[in-house]
Formats: sequence, C-alpha cells, structure tokens
Amino acid sequence: MLSYDKYSQIVKQGLLKYLEKSGSAGQEKKRISEMISKAIMQVNGISDKCPEDLLEELIPAELILVVVQSLLRIGTNRRKDNENKILNSRIADLAAGLVELGMTACMEQHHLLFKDTKNLGQPILTQMQNAVATCKDLAYQVELVEQDRSAYENKLLYLFKWKKISQRGKERLARYLYERTEIPLGEIKIQKMDGRIIIFNVVDELFPLKGRIRMQGKKSAILKLSNGTDFVDRNIVYTDKLVIKEGIDSKYVFGKPIA
Repeated sequence: MLSYDKYSQIVKQGLLKYLEKSGSAGQEKKRISEMISKAIMQVNGISDKCPEDLLEELIPAELILVVVQSLLRIGTNRRKDNENKILNSRIADLAAGLVELGMTACMEQHHLLFKDTKNLGQPILTQMQNAVATCKDLAYQVELVEQDRSAYENKLLYLFKWKKISQRGKERLARYLYERTEIPLGEIKIQKMDGRIIIFNVVDELFPLKGRIRMQGKKSAILKLSNGTDFVDRNIVYTDKLVIKEGIDSKYVFGKPIA
C-alpha cells in the first residue's frame, strides 16, 4: 500500500504534478499502479475469507461506494471540469460492469425471496436483465462514438476492441470483410484470443473460412482469411493490414476505407 507520506503528497499536489516532480514519472507511475493493485488484491483476499458481519466492520459498504463514486467521476469537480468531454468509454464500461454485478447480486436475492412464487417475480427479473442490456448497449455506443471520432480524424474505419470483441464488433468486422471480398460471410466465432493473435471461424455451409489477425509491432496487425485449415499461401483468399491504436486499457483495431 502507499505510505502515508506519499499518499499525502499525491493528494496535496495532484497526481500529475507529483509525477512531474518525481524525477522518473514513468517508473513512479508504475510503482503507484503496482501498490494500488496489491492493495486491491489484499482487500479482495480479506473479503473472500471473512464472515459477513465482520466484513461490514472492516470494509463498510459506504466506503466502497465512495471509491466507486470517485472512479465514475460522479458529483466531483473533475466531472464539472470535463462537461464537454462527458463521453468516456472507460467510465461507461465500468458503470455497465458494476450494473451487471449489482443486478446479479439483486437477482440472487430476488430468487431467494420469491423461490416459492417464481411466476410472480419473473417480471422484475426481466426488468433487471433489460437494465443490464441497456447499460451494456450504452457503453458500446460511447465506445463507438469515441473511436469513430478517432477514425474520422485519421481516415480509418473503427472495427473492434481487441480485449473483448462484442457481437457488434464481430458484425462490423464481417461487414468490413464482405465489402472488400464480396464473399458472403456467415457468423464469426472467436476460437482464440490473446495479446498477440486472434483466430476466428466464419461459419457458413457453402463457404466456411478461417481467419487470423496477428499483431505486427505495436501499431499494426495482419489479417488473413483462409479457405483451408491453415494459413499457407495456397489457401489464402484475402489479406489486409489493420491499424492498432493503444487505449487506456485495451487496443483498438481499425481498417482502411476502400479507395
């Protein structure tokens, strides 16, 4: 955890000024990140092994809500300072994730409360599920606006987030490939994804394909479509070079418009 002296300096000066004066901003930021991650993991470990009544004493719900409120920039001066930059995919993603976790906990409680009268409780469960879907959709729309703005400025087409390709991301990729190959593309199913490579299948009875997107350096990736089981030259039906842009917590993948 951060020492009290270091924490006091950061709060007093603001993190950016503190890092500027540290002499090695990159290294200091890394140390702070590691300490914060360690503290969060320690809290998580204590929570897992702690009975409910004692947990409330050690980590009260009000304190957790204060942290969440700060992370979401709710009711703070920072939010007021950024009124013209209200679209923020990190905040929208985090908020949607918290809604999903909260609704899951509420639905579990609801199930216990109405276990003998399930039909009476179903409309409420449906509303909760719809709320989660709405928040996820909003997060996607915010991400789309952010990345489409970046794409327009750089004359690119936003495709998907590398960290997690949503259904809409797969649909954008399929449409992008169809416009360039004129091959009717079926559903895209991800087979493998890590920090360097994505492998997917195009499910189609008449023309099944296998796709691979491999990172090439930090700013580009090579996409290949194959009509075989591997990616040797004789099986390649389409090759493209995609553009990678680093975000705060993920890579964003862009294609180039048709000339």
